[in-house]
Amino acid sequence: MLTAVDVRKRRILGAVSVAFGVLLIVLAIMAMTGSLGATAKKPASADAATTQDQQQGGSGSSDSGGASGGGEAPQAEKMPLTVLNGSGTPGLAAAAQAEFEAQQWEIAEVGNYTEQAPDQSTVYYPAGDDAAKASAELLVSDFDQLTAAEAPDNFNYEGLVVVLAGEWPAG
Repeated sequence: MLTAVDVRKRRILGAVSVAFGVLLIVLAIMAMTGSLGATAKKPASADAATTQDQQQGGSGSSDSGGASGGGEAPQAEKMPLTVLNGSGTPGLAAAAQAEFEAQQWEIAEVGNYTEQAPDQSTVYYPAGDDAAKASAELLVSDFDQLTAAEAPDNFNYEGLVVVLAGEWPAG
């Protein structure tokens, strides 16, 4: 026969087990959707570099022919863009978005830039990310009114970020 204390212990243990199970389910869902680790500084560019390595190397093995490139620059790949209106002109980012998409550039986000905008429309790429730099240079070759620059240390955005100044659109 169970005492009242044993019944309470079993109820508490059952409640803790249910709570733990729910926590595991939530964590599993977050892991499958990629929500875990969302604070990583450069996940998109790291994935692009891995994809690029696999495309060039075939097998994706990091130790198969690593030195065969001989100092070649990474092959430019179109990376997703964040397009920000830094000019104060209403609709400028949306207009640029349409132009970028017409050239098959994926747009991750569109919005307004609240800091001091550059003098010329600029695509910023993360420091030390050769794949992102190559992608930024490819974008500049598609849109000659843009300039490419390394993102400043205090930049609050990740990946390729286009900050539009007043001289847009392409024409």
